[in-house]
Amino acid sequence: MKKTMLATVLLGTLLIPSVTSAAEISDGTGVSEVRYNQADTYSVVIPDSITLGTAKDYEYIVAVKGDISGNSKITVTPDPTITMVEQARVDQKSDVVGSVTLSKQSWTQSEINDQTYVQAAGKVSVPKLNAGTWKGQFHFVIQNQKMG
Repeated sequence: MKKTMLATVLLGTLLIPSVTSAAEISDGTGVSEVRYNQADTYSVVIPDSITLGTAKDYEYIVAVKGDISGNSKITVTPDPTITMVEQARVDQKSDVVGSVTLSKQSWTQSEINDQTYVQAAGKVSVPKLNAGTWKGQFHFVIQNQKMG
């Protein structure tokens, strides 16, 4: 009997959650406040390499998924322009500037989930390119912004 009692006391102790404060009530009702805190988690997929076709543009996809709070939004903002530089070693042509767009640049908690990526279409367009080998890069600024 002694062993059974000890096991029950230990088991009961293990099942009691951490309590930060307690109130002793003899008659009436009591209120217990329950709290939970979890940091936002999210993932963004961007293209790491783009090759323009003969139309001198390319449509790309950005994808976002996550579990974020109601006062957060995930933003993905590409540079608005890209500068292409010819890779010739002799008689290099002038740089050519093109545009970068993204159809959607912010997502709230009601638009994403942690299981499935939500996609947005983007486009890189450099119509003034001509013969030669050209190279350029643009950046994405990815942020978890707090609202309100």
